[in-house]
Amino acid sequence: MAETGNPNVYTIYRGKYSVTAPDNLTHYCMLSNTNDVIFCGDYTSDSNGDVATLPSELCPESNLKFAVCTTNGNTDSINILEIDVNGEITCVANEVIHLKGFSFNISCNYYSGA
Repeated sequence: MAETGNPNVYTIYRGKYSVTAPDNLTHYCMLSNTNDVIFCGDYTSDSNGDVATLPSELCPESNLKFAVCTTNGNTDSINILEIDVNGEITCVANEVIHLKGFSFNISCNYYSGA
C-alpha cells in the first residue's frame, strides 16, 4: 500500500512505495500522477546481480531493459538494467547501481492497445 501523504494538498505523486532489496536497506520508489515510477536512491546488486523487487503496483506489463551507470570501486561503467513483469530488477553483480532520479513509465499497464 502506498504512503500517499496529506490528502488535502494537491501533489504530483500517487504515493511512495517500499522496495525490497538484497542489501537489507530501506529503499523507496514514487509513482507519479503520470504513471512514472521514480527511484529515490541508488542500489547495490548482490553476487547474483539481483538489485531489488518492485511492489506489484509498480511492475511493468512487459520486460524492460535500460542502460545505467554502475560503479565498482573507483570504476564507472555503463551496464544493462533489466526489470521483468514480476518486478525483479537485475544488473551486473556486486556493483552500485545509480538509480536516484531514474524513472520509467507504466502507462501501458492501463492503456494497452491505445
